[in-house]
Amino acid sequence: MSRQDIEKALRKLVAANPRFVIYNSVKEINPIEWNALAQDAAPMMEWEYFYVLEESETVSADRGFFPRYIALYDKKNQLIGLAPVFERSHGAYEFGITGLMNDIAIMTGVSVGRGIVGTVPFTPVPVYKFLVKDKEKERIVWELFLRYLDFICETKGLYSVRLYFLADSVQPFHDLLDRFGYMGLVTGHYLWTNRYQSYDEFLNTLGTHKRRNILREIRKLKESGVDINLIPGSEAGADLYSLASECHETTWRKHMPPETHPYLTPTFFSLLKPFFQHRALFSVAKQSESVVGLALFYHKNDFMFGRYWGCFKEVPFLHFGTCYYWPMMYAIERGIKYIDPGFGGEHKALRGFKDILVYHYVKFYGPQKNKCYRALEHLVEYGVLL
Repeated sequence: MSRQDIEKALRKLVAANPRFVIYNSVKEINPIEWNALAQDAAPMMEWEYFYVLEESETVSADRGFFPRYIALYDKKNQLIGLAPVFERSHGAYEFGITGLMNDIAIMTGVSVGRGIVGTVPFTPVPVYKFLVKDKEKERIVWELFLRYLDFICETKGLYSVRLYFLADSVQPFHDLLDRFGYMGLVTGHYLWTNRYQSYDEFLNTLGTHKRRNILREIRKLKESGVDINLIPGSEAGADLYSLASECHETTWRKHMPPETHPYLTPTFFSLLKPFFQHRALFSVAKQSESVVGLALFYHKNDFMFGRYWGCFKEVPFLHFGTCYYWPMMYAIERGIKYIDPGFGGEHKALRGFKDILVYHYVKFYGPQKNKCYRALEHLVEYGVLL
């Protein structure tokens, strides 16, 4: 579609008097209408997940997250686009204890954290996008949303828009974001692609050292009496959701500063049972009938997303078996094409996951915006990102 065609289609859509509405809670939006736009999106872009984030107060005013779900309606009052964004008073809790915007604020003296964030909060997985009903008009609707975000920031005196962890399907719009003045940032991530009829076939694609190492770790787990099974969330009792919460907190305490609190509340996990069990998938490791480790996945169509891991007993290689090996076997048996294992961890590359690029975009507003862009470029140059 040429730029001339886009402009023509854009004028036609604007002439049809589309209407923007900003909702301050997911509960103000019809879940059927929301999910109709999210059919090809990741499960974390569905209404139920945002509901759980809100209702559990994982996303809350205390953390500076104010929902501003921007809905676009046509002249027939049909929902044709949705941009789930949050107004923020600061930049903390954006995939870091302080956050990228807080670092820029310290460097520049500009409160750049006061702005709009488009992302799935506390879920650093490349799945975020604006939801659009008509895929043939997706680029046009994206442009309308970007224009409206400019309008919001300029009229409210906000200093930034940041779009974190964009879905791979957004790549055709990178030039559009660039034209609107967004600065692109790139980070690494891992993904496993299933092309195999059996787990042995997958192992045979690896180098001798990697294959031998994985087989040794699987053997050690079995010799330790560890039994791992994957259980769909709809078949899991409330006890597994509670254990997932405990595992999340245990892992947090192990790796994060003692003065900080886990992002996800126990209520978040308890609400997954009634509202998100159709997307949940547990990888449960037992030893002598007792749960010793657990990982929670989200599953939809061709994707499994690894989310929260923890253990109640230190068993060698338990993490790798629960989070990687057995989920891979499960995916191969069911023809699931991709496993996203979650954020970070170079050890994933040793176990068959491939490094991929993930894109983020930031735009600044106000008289000191150029100063803010220079600060961001400085941080990126020295590898300080997210």
